Amino acid sequence: MLGYPPGSTRRACSSQAVRRDIVSGCDVIVLNRFAKLEAQRQGLMSAFAAAAEANVPVLTSVSPAFQEAWERFASPLFVTLPAELETIDGCGGPSERALCGNDTTCDGTPTTR
Repeated sequence: MLGYPPGSTRRACSSQAVRRDIVSGCDVIVLNRFAKLEAQRQGLMSAFAAAAEANVPVLTSVSPAFQEAWERFASPLFVTLPAELETIDGCGGPSERALCGNDTTCDGTPTTR
C-alpha cells in the first residue's frame, strides 16, 4: 500500500505534486484518467488545468462516457492517440519523455511501498 492519504486529500496531494513537477521543468504529466469527478470539475481537474496553463503535455485516458466533457475542457489542445505502446512510447525521444512522477508525498517525504 502506498503511503498516501485517502480520497480528496490524495487528489489534493496529486495536484500539488503536478504543480511541483511543472515548476521543476518536466516534459510531460501522466494522469491516470479524466473521468466522472473531472467531468464535474472536481477530482484531479486542478492538475489537468495546471498542466494546460503551463503548456505541459498530459498523457491520460478518457472513456467514451466522458469524451464530451473532455472535449469541452481540452479542445482544441488535445490529440487522440491509439492505445498502443509503440505509439505512446514514440512521442518524443528519451530525453523528451522524462516523466514527472515521483515517490514523495505532498510535503516531499518519501512514500512507503
